[in-house]
Amino acid sequence: MISHLLSSIILLLTLGNGTAKADSSRSCQRMDMGGRGDSGSVQQLYDAPFGADKSLLYEHIQSAAEQSLVDQPGNPNLEDIFHFNATVNDQDIPQLGEVSGLNTWISNFTWSALTWFVPTESGDYTFSINDVSDGAAIYIYDNLDFLCCDDLNLVEWLPKSTQVINIPTDKEHTTGPKTLTLEKDQFYAFLMVYVNFSGDVTFSASITDPSGNTIANPRDYIFLPTSPTCDYTRRTSMVYSLGTESYTTTYSTSY
Repeated sequence: MISHLLSSIILLLTLGNGTAKADSSRSCQRMDMGGRGDSGSVQQLYDAPFGADKSLLYEHIQSAAEQSLVDQPGNPNLEDIFHFNATVNDQDIPQLGEVSGLNTWISNFTWSALTWFVPTESGDYTFSINDVSDGAAIYIYDNLDFLCCDDLNLVEWLPKSTQVINIPTDKEHTTGPKTLTLEKDQFYAFLMVYVNFSGDVTFSASITDPSGNTIANPRDYIFLPTSPTCDYTRRTSMVYSLGTESYTTTYSTSY
């Protein structure tokens, strides 16, 4: 079951091999996930340079996000991916420990979790990284139409995703919370990356739903999809926004 779920994610990660151009004609299909699948995410663990200069955090986070998309599948996880903490007893030497159900060098590591966020109601959702040391980012592929386009490549499109970044030592790249308008029961590719160069592990994120309620544990909102397919439908061209750019999408019928 798990291997089938992971292969489903790989299929959507590998559809297409180009980068979309603004205002260009594209061949797209309507995404049909064929069911929500199991709650959870797939995780990756990577090394991080122990005691590295924290000015390198932003570059490291962005690089790790791309690498985690390339390296799927990862480790299936049903843990609460929005909260984890660990204490490093000696700040001067590496230390083994556990975060999010995985064993690693907690003093210096990189963690990522890829999943599908499925809203339970339509409206505005606010994504926040509330507390972190040393740095973290959330990437939300928040447009419904690009996921089944012929040029889909989640790695290439990563810069165009909506990004929530919190690096306390880097105010230039810290974005603060982001509010997105999402549709009920739709699937949104959702990636989180956390990095620790040294010291204690701290990570806390949350989502506020359209009713103003805080989703502290997203277990009922994150899923591994099953049987992803693209269902062709005929539509007129439409312009939509993804990140800061606008795109024109052309739909076609099945054959």
